[in-house]
Formats: sequence, C-alpha cells, structure tokens
Amino acid sequence: MLFKIYLALIFSCGFMGFLGRTALAQSDFNYLVCVSVETRTLFLHAAGGDQEILAAYPIGVPKRNYYQLPLYGEITSIEFNPTWYPTEATRRAYFKKYGVELPKIIAPGDPRNAMGKVKINLLLYGVTEPIKVHCTNDPESIGKKVSRGCIRMFNENGLELAYVLRKFKTKIIFRE
Repeated sequence: MLFKIYLALIFSCGFMGFLGRTALAQSDFNYLVCVSVETRTLFLHAAGGDQEILAAYPIGVPKRNYYQLPLYGEITSIEFNPTWYPTEATRRAYFKKYGVELPKIIAPGDPRNAMGKVKINLLLYGVTEPIKVHCTNDPESIGKKVSRGCIRMFNENGLELAYVLRKFKTKIIFRE
C-alpha cells in the first residue's frame, strides 16, 4: 500500500518537478499539500530534504474539469467552523437539484453548510474562482467526483490537517 502511495505521489503529483519549476527554496514554506485529482487523494508533505509524506487523505473532487491542471498556489488562511457564502451558481444548482433556495449566508452548524468543520482558503495562481479545500456535510461524497471545483474532506481529516498547517506557510499543487 505504501508503495502505491509513493507511486501516486511521483506520477500524479510530480512533487520534485513542482519544486524545480517554481524555484522554491526550502525556507520558502514549511509544508506542501498535493491534491491528486485522479487518485482522489490529498497528500501532506514535509518541506526539506526528502519531502516525506506525513499523511494521505481521501477526498471528493470536482465532477468535471473546472480548471486546467496543474494548478499551483498557497494556503492563505484557515477557518474553523466557517460561515458559508454559497455563490450564485451554487445556489442555482442547489435549487435545481433540491427545489429549495439557499440563503446567501449559512451559519456554522447549519446542516446545509457545505463547509463542514474547516475551510482552507487558497490563492491559486491564474484562477479567479473561489476554490477551497474544506470539510463536508456529505461524507458520502468523499472518494467521488462531486464538487463544483472545491476539494472535500471528511471532517476529522480536515480538522487534523488544519491543526497541522494553521501556523505555517504551505504551498499547494493540484495535479491529475
């Protein structure tokens, strides 16, 4: 199993290529998060010599290609128990699917709040859409192509990741 994770990392995430192409020095960041859309796995790496894999989490990914991969960026902030501000497009899609209008603001703890327990805000270079890594109120969606652009995580995994990353500079890459 560990061998498969390393192969997925090398071929799906292209970690070493990412470092080479962006000319990042080790001191520029503390961690790297690699989102493998194809394997539906989020990898957490330590910065430094061997870029050790610290954790691998199952994720829900976009149901279609909303953006061109690879994407590069950084984590800008982490919010615990976030309020959700669904976009107009999300509100229309929700109404079409469920026949119910979502409010423009959904409070933490509301069962309709798709952000779950944690929202990780991203700056993705060249992307204007509000793509996030967040927990979910729909755990059945993990491991599937379901979102409208964001990456979904189980609440317990998202909390674990957020507590590790909350005080450190972290780069992120999205790959196939």
